[in-house]
Amino acid sequence: ELGEKAADALVGSATFTDVAATRWSAGFVSYCAQAGVVAGTGDGKFDPAGQLTALQFGKMLLVEIGYDAKAAGMTGTDWAINTSKLLATTGLMDKIDGSVNQVLTREKAAQMCLNALKTPTVEYATKGSNITVNGAEINFGASTPTYVRNTVAKDQTISRDTLTNSTDFTVELGEKLYKKLTLKPTTDDFGRPAHEWKLATDSIGVYADEADATYTTNTKINEIYADLGLSKAIKVDVVVDGAEPTVAALKNLTLKKNDTTKTVYGAGAVMEFFYDDTEDKESVTLVVINQYLAEVTKVKSDDDGRYIVVDPSEYSNLKLNDKTFHTEDFDVDDLVVLNVAADADGKVSVINVYAPEAIKGTVDAVEQETTNHDAYIELDGTKYNYNKRLAEVVEEDPTLNEEYTLYLDNNNYIVGYEAEEEAAKRKEAAKKKEEE
Repeated sequence: ELGEKAADALVGSATFTDVAATRWSAGFVSYCAQAGVVAGTGDGKFDPAGQLTALQFGKMLLVEIGYDAKAAGMTGTDWAINTSKLLATTGLMDKIDGSVNQVLTREKAAQMCLNALKTPTVEYATKGSNITVNGAEINFGASTPTYVRNTVAKDQTISRDTLTNSTDFTVELGEKLYKKLTLKPTTDDFGRPAHEWKLATDSIGVYADEADATYTTNTKINEIYADLGLSKAIKVDVVVDGAEPTVAALKNLTLKKNDTTKTVYGAGAVMEFFYDDTEDKESVTLVVINQYLAEVTKVKSDDDGRYIVVDPSEYSNLKLNDKTFHTEDFDVDDLVVLNVAADADGKVSVINVYAPEAIKGTVDAVEQETTNHDAYIELDGTKYNYNKRLAEVVEEDPTLNEEYTLYLDNNNYIVGYEAEEEAAKRKEAAKKKEEE
């Protein structure tokens, strides 16, 4: 708010008995006390080395947003109740689990700061007057806080929300404090609705919106219709691994209340539905993120650091234009699960890599029926279903009563398998290749 130079020049004073004027934080503490951001512990002390609660930190953020501590009742005996109510109505505790009285971690403090940056600021026509009755300070005559208004569209760098029955914009805290900070809607690599934070021209990051419904197994269309709370049939915009679908059923996918037989896509894929009813016309977007198994064939380095080269050909029909992924993890011969996406030019690249779960045991039963995506392998009495993309390319059943290793994605679907002797041969071949 003040700028680094002015803030560092603040001079401390004996505002609290346990904060010496020479303490590194004294200038900041004194300034915040004068501004009503902090009030100490009630006994003339500040407790500078104590633990901070979400309630206490929330009060500081509320004052920065524009709420007057005295006018809003965030001082005196009822400060906790009044502060809690404001925290709930402003959303400063969004994505924070637990009570407002919990001791705050750095992670949760950062989340509260992020929430504050997206919160509209407020102001008062009058903050009223304060009188002391029996030692208690009482505020009276304060007006109801109202949102700070702005009519300049180009200043709306965080939000373009307008006031009810008005074309005036609200002014979010981030817009007030950081003129070069922007939050804009976009899509991520997979095609999910997302928002990008930027500082001037530098991208801080692209973060996907939360899906309204997520599935990893076969789900009937009427169930999805109900989960999204739809009231009429809606044609769905579908994106598969960042690209338009090639399958007619996905191109023409429509969610209908009475469609009780059809399912969407297939088991193992992550299917995220985004329902948007904020515009004049409702819309639903389905983003499909597949899971593919691949073998690490090379480990190299370039100017951006260490990277691996992967080959998915043994486990799916995935065609990669770029088989590399920068990571400090994994070595030659390791098996990894890939998430991939196509860019605007149709170039398919690896977006995410993680280690599969390896399950060893004896094959008791095999079912390769893929019509309803019910293919499975039973290992030591436990049934594991195929991931859709593996089921599409399986040509040979695993041998009954033999030892196998199943490789599972993070939703417990089989993305690959191999007999113990096959695993040994693969590792030996990879070792020789690496030596060459």
